[in-house]
Amino acid sequence: MSLQDFRLGSLLGLGADGSRYAATAPDGSPVEVVLLAGAKADPDRWTELTQRIRRASLLQHPFAIRIVEFDSENDPPYMVVDRPSSKTLAEALATSRPIGVRETGRIVAELAELLAEAHSIGLAHG
Repeated sequence: MSLQDFRLGSLLGLGADGSRYAATAPDGSPVEVVLLAGAKADPDRWTELTQRIRRASLLQHPFAIRIVEFDSENDPPYMVVDRPSSKTLAEALATSRPIGVRETGRIVAELAELLAEAHSIGLAHG
């Protein structure tokens, strides 16, 4: 199955806003495609979500997942994000040895920088 120029793969998850798929970009890079049909069904939710997606697309921090494409006019609307090649922080912490104070401090500092950048463009985590 494909969407625009993206080849969809396996279903990664379902949620109130829609469904997430592993996918491949036209250049062969791994991405996730999020079909947002569920979110568009609620006009208030849709307005809020599109504003958040547009703001999030401005993030430049290396820890941020980059929004590759967002099409709010497509049927169904969709968003494409880079698929991380490494484990999430939660996965890494669950499967590795305990990390030291110095590494913990580095991770916390990076996350604080990311949150500060997000807040500076009007995104609040919560």
